[in-house]
Amino acid sequence: MNQPLVEPRDNTAADRFTAMADRITQNAAQPFGGAVVIVPPGTGSAIEMLMLDPNSDLAMFWSTIRTKIDILLASAEAEKRRQQGFGGR
Repeated sequence: MNQPLVEPRDNTAADRFTAMADRITQNAAQPFGGAVVIVPPGTGSAIEMLMLDPNSDLAMFWSTIRTKIDILLASAEAEKRRQQGFGGR
């Protein structure tokens, strides 16, 4: 069971890591499948994910994180192009 979470941007970076530690502790009885917290600079969206996986599938863990990063990267690139306006400058 995956628990992806992208929280509002008003949390500090340290709060995000502390919250993930709390979530891991609260789910200690469940099979741990991995956890990640990625906090970009500025106003970018953070990635927070706790995976509870009885099979602890390493490939699924990395694939899920990579997919989420690819989605956010595509969004950031599209926003950058929009800000550059017509003509790409």
